Amino acid sequence: MSMTIRARSCLRALLASCSASICAALAALRSALPSSFMAMMKSESSILSFDLRAWFSTEQGRAAHLSALHHTTPLLQHSMLRVVRIPLIAALLLATLVTTTTCLKLHVKAGPDGKTVGDCPFAQAIRLAAGTKGLDMEIIPHAPDSKPEWIMEDHGGKMPLLEDRANRLTDSRAIAAWLELKYPDPSLESAEHLAAAEEAADPVFMAFARYCKSVNEDEEDAAKRKALIHALSKLDAHLAEKAAPYSAGDEMSLCDCFLLPTLHHIKIAGAAFKNFEIPEQYTSLVEYMSTMQLYEGVLLSETSPEPAMVRWGWAQARGDDAAAQAAADELMLTRA
Repeated sequence: MSMTIRARSCLRALLASCSASICAALAALRSALPSSFMAMMKSESSILSFDLRAWFSTEQGRAAHLSALHHTTPLLQHSMLRVVRIPLIAALLLATLVTTTTCLKLHVKAGPDGKTVGDCPFAQAIRLAAGTKGLDMEIIPHAPDSKPEWIMEDHGGKMPLLEDRANRLTDSRAIAAWLELKYPDPSLESAEHLAAAEEAADPVFMAFARYCKSVNEDEEDAAKRKALIHALSKLDAHLAEKAAPYSAGDEMSLCDCFLLPTLHHIKIAGAAFKNFEIPEQYTSLVEYMSTMQLYEGVLLSETSPEPAMVRWGWAQARGDDAAAQAAADELMLTRA
């Protein structure tokens, strides 16, 4: 495991264990920032004109600094700080700036209750990209009959749809490209083997979708199963040759953001509807999935639809009303 990956894993564990302290410190900094600064954060052109160093030397700035320190005592005492040295107040201030300046809203398919986030793997891919970049993003689910008029009229009802201030984009790949352009750090397109990884990974979702939607056990269904196995075989071969440990190299990339939701759906819907499991002989692929749970488990758990939600979505795609209703009932029970 590289030092970069180890440091990032430690940092994520630290942030997860001390989230309450971090939120309190961020709130303290936000409340202390002068209104003129908060107003300027809405204008990208004027952000750099604010002298933060000078402000921290004022009485108000010193008070904000002390308040943040008070709320982050558990962080200062945390053993992981011996591994990951964090300039604490600078990191908190940076987080304050990021969460203040980003105005991201992602409109997504809702679940069967029309309120919770649904099963869309492309929406999850965008959430993974945003989460990797440390961006706050408001997730707004819509049922088919409750989409805002402007989504229907201006975008043909397509989702996921990203709002970033006055900019609105559909198509998950276009949204991912926009996030990379507007929020380039950390980059999700700089991995050494990104092109090769995407060439190997991109065909997998469509191959699975064709197979999972097939409801007849005939020669055509068998051909679709064979095509899926072939796509997984090529992906496994790529991972065996290139991955270390992500699909395109040492860091999370856009390829991982789209591939991980696909594999999540294959694991759940494949077993539920096609009695299909990823072959164990694809050892590099199986290891990749396990490693991603280890390295990105927190982010995946926050963004992945639960198994019943995945089954509900694919049951609808297959026209299986009974299975869709059973999954919806299961979801209702888990939320009761």
